[in-house]
Amino acid sequence: MVSYTKKIGENQRMIQRATFLVREYTFPLDLLKLHKIITFVWARRVGKSTIMKQVLHSLVENWIIVRDQIVRIDGNEIDFHTFNIEDVLSSFYLMTPHLTPFFVIDEVHELPDRMRQVFLMYNRWFKLFISWSNAHLLSSEISTKLRGKTYEQYISWLSWKEYCSFVWYAHSYTTVSESEKNNHFLNYCMFGSFPEVALSSVHDIKYWILKNYFEVLLYRDLIDRYKVDKEYVIKQLIKYIKKTITKEFSHKKFLNQLASVWVTTSKKNLYNYLEYLQNIFFIHPVQQKYKQRGGNKFYLEDTWYLSLEEKEGYGKKLENIVFRHLKRFSNNISFWINTWWEIDFLVWEENSIAFQVCRDLTPENFERETAPLLEYEWDQTFLIYYQIDKRLIIPEEIQLVSIFDFLVLDGIEGMR
Repeated sequence: MVSYTKKIGENQRMIQRATFLVREYTFPLDLLKLHKIITFVWARRVGKSTIMKQVLHSLVENWIIVRDQIVRIDGNEIDFHTFNIEDVLSSFYLMTPHLTPFFVIDEVHELPDRMRQVFLMYNRWFKLFISWSNAHLLSSEISTKLRGKTYEQYISWLSWKEYCSFVWYAHSYTTVSESEKNNHFLNYCMFGSFPEVALSSVHDIKYWILKNYFEVLLYRDLIDRYKVDKEYVIKQLIKYIKKTITKEFSHKKFLNQLASVWVTTSKKNLYNYLEYLQNIFFIHPVQQKYKQRGGNKFYLEDTWYLSLEEKEGYGKKLENIVFRHLKRFSNNISFWINTWWEIDFLVWEENSIAFQVCRDLTPENFERETAPLLEYEWDQTFLIYYQIDKRLIIPEEIQLVSIFDFLVLDGIEGMR
């Protein structure tokens, strides 16, 4: 038997001593009354481990559990060939035979024979937190072996409010000057919202961190995991998506682009690659509401990749940030386009709500941005801007919202 007593004790002390900036996340305590596996899901480095530590701190501070119950396992640290959860459990009971373990497993997909190991804990009614960085592996195993046994908590990148709390943790959002707020928002657009990147103030270090993240995402999470043998095609696809952010994605144009440099791949491969990029939380599709022509758009789950290699303009980043914020409180997001007009985002809940996003609203682009909002009878219309020519007269049917006001709202209802 492999002994894990030392590692269990080290992790318990590490969790107790851990310091972190608190995220905007409230754990529903009622989940602990259920016999469920609590799963924290999203991409690497977005803060899943921190969120779990935040929850554990709260549970210990409120005497819901005691520190010595916690058994933390990091899937990236274990020996794949020798790891067995039975050995961990035996080590725990040697240390604290009178307590019931509370398991916390980071990156559970790295465990050997993971479903057997997870079921062993589940079937013994142990409380269990796990984190996962691949949507496909999770959904495929939920649909088979874990159906009805898990509750997913999706942990996203930092919101704008969270980002501000990271960079101004000693100050209130309302007391920061407009110029400072603006400078940090440009950083938020350029470097995205990974917590580690937000905490760094040096641009070169931010770029270095992001390039390392991308290498892990590209090679470990995508190429290695899915056994992709056409690395060049994947890299070109990612670049193509980057260039077509905010536009309809054309499978035909991308395949023609490959053919122009004497590279070929099948449509089936292309669809698979797009699915893989969604599974690793890199892109998100948005469908057309009234499909008169064309296909989907793909937005990035975060804007950081738009600043690697070639630098994209802030207009694309702004629209991508608006999409991501809308996604926090609605799953019914689409776009609409016809021969003359385009609506950036339509949100369908009880009513139809139309959103246009404009970096700089000027007399030159005023009609193009406002006409689609006026042409059809949407229940509500919003024009979100970064800068505006104050001489413009906005029709009363359109609600004008600055990006700064929009990103601190907790839901669409707050805009009414």
